[in-house]
Amino acid sequence: MPAVLTSHLFDPPLRVTGYRWSAESHETALGEAGFDEIKWVAPRPTAAGIAEHGLGFWEPYTTCPHSLIITARRS
Repeated sequence: MPAVLTSHLFDPPLRVTGYRWSAESHETALGEAGFDEIKWVAPRPTAAGIAEHGLGFWEPYTTCPHSLIITARRS
């Protein structure tokens, strides 16, 4: 089910519809497009980011990131 976000900072309000695809849906679509070796990469803070803010600062985001990175190879 899509999520509709509305910002009332604009006139008229700005509406954005977001869709969440499952990992299975992503992998199926990539496979049907000819990709294989599909890998999911979770975001991680850099060493500099950890040094500056501490690991605890990043925990909420690394526990529940807004996005992930997918790598794949097309044969």
